[in-house]
Amino acid sequence: MSVKGFYKKLGEFKEFNFTVDEVDMSDYETLESLPFVISTSENKNFSLYFTGNVKAKIFIDNAKPDDVDKDFSKSSNHINKDNNSFFTPDSITTPLEQCHPFYVYYNDGSYVKNGYGPGIYRIKVDEPDMTPLYAYFRVTPKFLTDQELRIMRDELESTTYGLARSFEAINNGILSTKVHNLETKMLEKLEILHRSERQFRIATYNVINNPRVNLNKRYGWKTESNGNIDEHTTRVMETIPNVEGRIFSFERYIQYNNLDNRVIKYELNALNRIVSRLIQNLTSEIQTIETYSSQSLNSLKSEKKMLFRYKSTISKALTSTFFKDIQSINGSLSYSAMMNTDYKSIDLIFKSVEKNSNNHDYLVRQYVYDWLRTQDLYEIWGFTHTVKVLLDMELVPVSGWIFDEGFKEDYLLKHGTHVNLIKNNDKGEPILKIQIKYNVALSRFPKNDELLWTTSNHNKPDIILTVQDMEDTLLIALVMDTKYRNLSRIYGGNKEQLLGYLDGIKSEKYLNSPSYKRLAQATRINKKSPVGSTAILFPKIMKQDEYLKNYNNIQPIELRPGMGDDNLIKFIDEALKSGITLEESYHGNL
Repeated sequence: MSVKGFYKKLGEFKEFNFTVDEVDMSDYETLESLPFVISTSENKNFSLYFTGNVKAKIFIDNAKPDDVDKDFSKSSNHINKDNNSFFTPDSITTPLEQCHPFYVYYNDGSYVKNGYGPGIYRIKVDEPDMTPLYAYFRVTPKFLTDQELRIMRDELESTTYGLARSFEAINNGILSTKVHNLETKMLEKLEILHRSERQFRIATYNVINNPRVNLNKRYGWKTESNGNIDEHTTRVMETIPNVEGRIFSFERYIQYNNLDNRVIKYELNALNRIVSRLIQNLTSEIQTIETYSSQSLNSLKSEKKMLFRYKSTISKALTSTFFKDIQSINGSLSYSAMMNTDYKSIDLIFKSVEKNSNNHDYLVRQYVYDWLRTQDLYEIWGFTHTVKVLLDMELVPVSGWIFDEGFKEDYLLKHGTHVNLIKNNDKGEPILKIQIKYNVALSRFPKNDELLWTTSNHNKPDIILTVQDMEDTLLIALVMDTKYRNLSRIYGGNKEQLLGYLDGIKSEKYLNSPSYKRLAQATRINKKSPVGSTAILFPKIMKQDEYLKNYNNIQPIELRPGMGDDNLIKFIDEALKSGITLEESYHGNL
């Protein structure tokens, strides 16, 4: 008796198909068109139903017991020997209307279950004495394209390696039962390399064509017409007798043999050795799997081809003009290089393959599960992307988060995480202190050790940015809240929250120094909020929301990969200009 699967669409139950072939993730881009794939959109009520042999075990990627109807306790709490949760189908005689649903998403207005964000998820049916059956369901993003979602995820991982998931994924099964002779660590290395191939290829190409360089000076005696003079050459010529017709001068030359390029060369060579060993192991495994299915054999051969592509990419890099002439060193990239996406990508891919220390942070291709709910992903991306924008605005990071000396690659982006930066003037002198915080809970009353507090019930903005002078006087604050939803829904359901940020946030240090005494008295500043503006960061303006673009002194910023940076920069820049104006106009003018 085989298991049947159903889903409900437009009030009708529809049966979906199973296959005996497990689809490799390399084929996932074409998976949607296959007959055993069901598709639904994000945040749309959608449930699965199963009937048949009650002794069968049904595994679904990222499944948790409460994803099954809460009355279905008999079947929702099973755990197998590998610590994977599964449930059993209803009897074949049970009417579909009475079957217990597996919730992909459910919202009836009072009870919400939102376990599955955009992605492709595997269903596996293990029935006694039967070949396992597979089916897949796909959840498409609502406000982002698949490509934008991939870019967002890639940017997060390249900006902060090992950024933790907001929930602990439950993997349904080990990497593969079909390649059990391969060591787990080897499979994990293959997984990392598979996921990172495109990113590695692009990063390596960019490093070859736009390497980091030092512009150095070479000194010597030159003819007067060819000389460049600086303080050093002047001192030399003052102490050494004049050489008629010649001057001690310098010429500039480009130096590729710097620390960052040495480190990258070492890592490429080391990665090449790892890839070579993996190829040897795969070759040996391929020769011994005659009893395996042709699909397994093809999968291993595909992995081997992928490894040869890595070797080709590495070879092109190491034989390029500038790499051939530099030394290699086993060291760490400079802080400035770690802010270069390409250098950091190569460094992180190498370290993750070499150490396998963060293997749980990588998706298992045979068992894809949801990485983050999209609204959580968007919130975290909103913060990390805003930090990146601040660096693009030439603010100088000083400390906090990834800029701390003790930063660890597996660091969890916790609520309250902050970054401290400096704004320099045209002379390179620091004039402003900027701090950006993620999901900080503001106190309901002033505290000596906290810059801000609030009178509002809404005390936890997603992102808050403060601008202080060099004596720590608060000049202005900005609030940015990320919302993964329609703009009309934001204004309809979050207006009080957003206005609370504008009016309710206070500070005892807001213009509270003798330098700003005249301004504070003129404006009764102790009664006002330091928040100059509040912005909503949201992914897409919908047609029906166009008229809401400017509403109630709250600035909506449509922000997603490739869209909205200019408006975000403008929003922040206005606050910095305001801070500079205050500092220049009042500071020191008692």
